[in-house]
Order: sequence, then structure tokens, then C-alpha cells
Amino acid sequence: VSRGELIESARASGCRVVGVTAPAGYGKSTLLLEWARAEDRPVAWVSLDRFDADPSVLVTLLASAYACIAPGDADLVAGMGGHGVSVLGRAAPRLASVLRASPVPFVIMLDDLHELQSPACHDVLSVVISGIPRGSQLVAASRSEQPHLPRLRASGDAVEVLASDLALDASGAERIFTEARVRLSPEVAAAVAERTEGWPVGIYLAAVIASDSDGEALAISGDDRYVADYLYRESLAHLPESRRHFLRCTAVLDQLCAPLCDALLGEPGAQEQLRCLEASSTFLIPLGRRREWYRYHALFREFLLGEQRRVEPA
Repeated sequence: VSRGELIESARASGCRVVGVTAPAGYGKSTLLLEWARAEDRPVAWVSLDRFDADPSVLVTLLASAYACIAPGDADLVAGMGGHGVSVLGRAAPRLASVLRASPVPFVIMLDDLHELQSPACHDVLSVVISGIPRGSQLVAASRSEQPHLPRLRASGDAVEVLASDLALDASGAERIFTEARVRLSPEVAAAVAERTEGWPVGIYLAAVIASDSDGEALAISGDDRYVADYLYRESLAHLPESRRHFLRCTAVLDQLCAPLCDALLGEPGAQEQLRCLEASSTFLIPLGRRREWYRYHALFREFLLGEQRRVEPA
């Protein structure tokens, strides 16, 4: 399903930074790939993992990616490391200076930014972002809130693409079912999009489930093994047990606020739990802009209730 309109809007914005932030399965990496293929500017691509959560590793990766599209800066990477080289004091500012002086506009794609939990890494990234010149862009995809965005948002220098922007409608559902060779009517496509709340992976899993259940497109549920296995691996497995317990217990609520969760659990601390879940894009949907009331994505809530029955049936 093409994201062409989103991409063109972000490209035409004139903003130096584009943040794509959404939970697992919303097509963030796919959007970056489609953008890179359509881009007429040189594109440097960096895919991050947990082993890159070190400031010196990060700045070297960024320098290496840029060097691939700017051969004239071949010695740039060598200058990023070495004995006595300060990452924030020397390496990151040097890279920012090189980017600032680039003779041609470019795009840096930074995928899986949520793998970088270290504040020092985000300090390095902020310095590098300061060197992105007008006409060039850094596009970062993450499951978690991106720490550099609030300042750039306030200065009008960032475009933010969120889960609501990446959610698919009935036509997107039809396209996914067609690719999966499963037939469905426009009315059922609209119902699938509503049932999954436009979650792209959810729609695809609905097509797989329909293929396995004689075409019953609405058979998808959060406790179906295909959906549950995906949500457990991508959203629950990496969380501490205290947060998993909070999720399982509060899934009984249609809507959540901190005092209500405190009362339900019989202990304080829900405000911090809710804020952490919102920051990590764990299928928790804010109801308004004041961070008071929330709800869980419908399929995620069903998954959590299934986990509650399995883990803590009492």
C-alpha cells in the first residue's frame, strides 16, 4: 500500500527532520524504503539494533552512511574514532560540520531509532541534526518517542508521522487482501479496517486468518494465536514484569486514567506507568491532549485479556 502522499507532504514541507513514530506493525520501515526508492537526492541508510546503543558506534555509523554518498569525505569515518577522541566534543561536531557544508542536498534514513535508549546517543544525534542543511532531511523511524522532536516541533522544523497517519482505510484493506489472494467485498473491507483500527499488520493477519477459516475476514481477534504471537513478541516480551502485570490488570477497563488504575490495582504509580507506555508506543491511545485518559487498541486489549486469563487467572 503506497505511502506516496505522506512522503510527498514530508518532502515538500521544507523541514529538516521527519519523525515517523508508531507501534510495531504500522509500516514505518516500509515507508522509509518507498521514500528512498522515490528519492532523487542521495540517500544514506542506517539500520540500528541494540548493539549500536553507544555514542561512538552511532556517530561512526552515521559518518559511514554519509561517506557512501559523498566519496569526497572518505577520511571522515577515520576521524570519528581513535584514542582520546571525544564523541560529543569532537566527533559529532565534526560530522555536523561536514553535513552542513555538503555541496548537494541529501537524505539520511535512520531506522529503528527506538533501539537507542542511551541519553548520550540522543545527545550525539541532536548535534548531528544541527548540521543538517536546508534542502536536506533526516528521516527517523521509531517505536518510541523521539527525544529530539519536541525542540524541533517548537521551532517548526519537524514533520511528525504518527500511527493515526499510517492507519489504513477500507481501500488499503482491500489491497492487502487482494495481495493475499483473499476476496472480500467493500463492505467487509470497511469492517476489517474498523475492527483492526487500520493497523496494517492486523489487516494482513486478518487476511491470513480468513484464508485459514474459509474466508471469514472478521474472524480476527486479539487472542487468535497469529495475532497474540506477534503482539507478545513485538510489544510485550521486552517489557519488565511489573509493566506486563499493569497491562494485564488494566485491560479490563474500557478507558484508563491514573487514579482509576491506582484504585483498581490498590497501589500508586499508575501515572508513571501510563506515561512510559505512551512514550514507548505500546498500543496505548491518548484520548485528548492532556495525558489524562487513555484506551488500549482493541486487538491489543483482547490480547492482554487473554494473557490475563493465561498468566493470572485468579
